[in-house]
Amino acid sequence: MNKLNKSQFKPTAETIGFFIRTLTVLIAPLVQTTVFSAPSQELAKISANELNQQTNAAMCAQCHGTNGVSEPGSSIAGIAGMPSPRFIQRMNDYALSPPNASVMARLARGLTQEQIEGLAIYFEKQPSHSVLKNQL
Repeated sequence: MNKLNKSQFKPTAETIGFFIRTLTVLIAPLVQTTVFSAPSQELAKISANELNQQTNAAMCAQCHGTNGVSEPGSSIAGIAGMPSPRFIQRMNDYALSPPNASVMARLARGLTQEQIEGLAIYFEKQPSHSVLKNQL
């Protein structure tokens, strides 16, 4: 049997793919049990619907603050604690406004009615902290 030295070994896509698949099979269970066990257990407590709501709500955080609680002194209103019907109505109004009326008009047009309703439920559940409900 001939010995293969480094200069003779030329990896192909097939051998690299085999190596990656083998590594994945060997390492994945170890990584999953050590790294992902706690987050996986937490995610298991959250329904798929709630997870979807949280994911969609993340896009609102840039302007409206984490969980819809705006920063003190911000000119952008917080949406945490906003009643669902009011949230839905405002988003639908934004979606019907002229195309370049505001950032909110463009964002609202990109959401389905189901996503808007999910966001409404999510933000209604969030504590409003310093935001006064009558300002919403």
